[in-house]
Amino acid sequence: MVKARSPFKILYICLFFIITAYLTVIITPFKVNAEEQQVITLDQALEMAIKYDSQVLIARNNVEKAKLAVKQEVLKAWPQATVTDSLGNILENPINPNTNQPYFTQFPNMLTITITEEVPTKLNLYGKKVPTAIEMAIWERVNTEAQLEISQANVVYNTISLYLNARKAEQNVIYQEGVAKTSRISLDIARQQLKQSQITKPDELKVENDYATAVYDLEKSRSDYELALQQLGNQIGLRDIAQLKLVEPDFKLTDNISHIQQLKEEAIQKRLEMKQAEITIQKAEQQLAQAQNQALPDLNFGYTYRKSDSTESLSISYSLLSGNITGNAQKTVGDQTYIEANSNNNRWGIPNLNELTLKLIWKLDFGIPQNQIKQLKLLLENARSSGVQTQQGIEWEVDQAAANYRLAEKQAANAQKAIAYYQKQLEIKGLQLKLGTASRLDVDTAANQLLQAQTQAKSAEYDKVMAYKKLQMATGDLYSVLIQ
Repeated sequence: MVKARSPFKILYICLFFIITAYLTVIITPFKVNAEEQQVITLDQALEMAIKYDSQVLIARNNVEKAKLAVKQEVLKAWPQATVTDSLGNILENPINPNTNQPYFTQFPNMLTITITEEVPTKLNLYGKKVPTAIEMAIWERVNTEAQLEISQANVVYNTISLYLNARKAEQNVIYQEGVAKTSRISLDIARQQLKQSQITKPDELKVENDYATAVYDLEKSRSDYELALQQLGNQIGLRDIAQLKLVEPDFKLTDNISHIQQLKEEAIQKRLEMKQAEITIQKAEQQLAQAQNQALPDLNFGYTYRKSDSTESLSISYSLLSGNITGNAQKTVGDQTYIEANSNNNRWGIPNLNELTLKLIWKLDFGIPQNQIKQLKLLLENARSSGVQTQQGIEWEVDQAAANYRLAEKQAANAQKAIAYYQKQLEIKGLQLKLGTASRLDVDTAANQLLQAQTQAKSAEYDKVMAYKKLQMATGDLYSVLIQ
């Protein structure tokens, strides 16, 4: 005879299968997400940030553009040739009354080649020395290269800051989880004590309020951690930060602030803002020199050769003001036989031309160049003042960064010393637990205090690293460096 199953047993079996199916649904996605967890080191974050940052991309494009501009100016220095090919026909040719013949034959084909060249020798006999177009293009290239280095250094510093802020937030979540766990244990104990009339209801409510505060702090720390990860993701171009895991970075810091004055001098040499200020001054000087030269008369010495039939010509001139040598050569090939009276095919009977000239050019300007010179002198003065201000700003940044680093160094050392005290407290509580003079809650509380001290020490160490990186920024040691 088959024994009937109890309704309670059937209910237990159904509940068992339901719970098993539920856990299968819940746990399986968790395992998949764990496998999809994306681990990123600081070096990887820095590389991603530099590739993603729009300012770095713009600066890199500006460098390529400036390089092309230099190449263009170099190409301009080569002789420029112009080729003109034309077909023509004289519709009505005038008649020479002496010979009763046309002056010209028809022009079926004319090919003209013109070559021009300007060489800036900078060997002017008077006036100001003015940089060449190639030199000015090189200035711009150096300026854009400096801006690229500055942009990359800013990205490196900001990325390290966001990365360490995320790590600090993660450490705080771990600590708050421990606090919430201990507060929950305290609440359970308080409720048992209340049932046994060992404490009053207000005492139990106080413990319950402490637990609610711990839960709130835990949720807030998790929110702060998610926000820190989102900020880092925006910096490195990573949108999905749900499974992002950051690796603890390993920094090697070198104490290099013993001689602050030496750091300032090195910063003035290394900081590319000083190079940019120097280029700005050079540009202002170049504009002023050009304006001063324009106020002077230009004296040109030249030589001209032209063949009688105008098929060949050559002209060379030298400017005593600018020092530039300008040349022009032209050659015309085609059927252009002239039939002219008593000319023996010599056009109008004019011989070949050889001419030396000395030309003076003086513009009547009514004082306009002088007005422009005054404006450009003020511009140059402003550029020099800006350069001095840039240098003072760099020196001030070094002072501030060095002072902040010293403070962060002391705070990190003090926080590290506190760990030993709380470790000793935890050992004592563990021993008292074995002797029966302390509860498990006392041990957990001591463990949380130790974890808090360790979290604060790690946070202080991160602050020390950021202060060190700020000092590197101020001294110009963060250019072209991903991590040190």
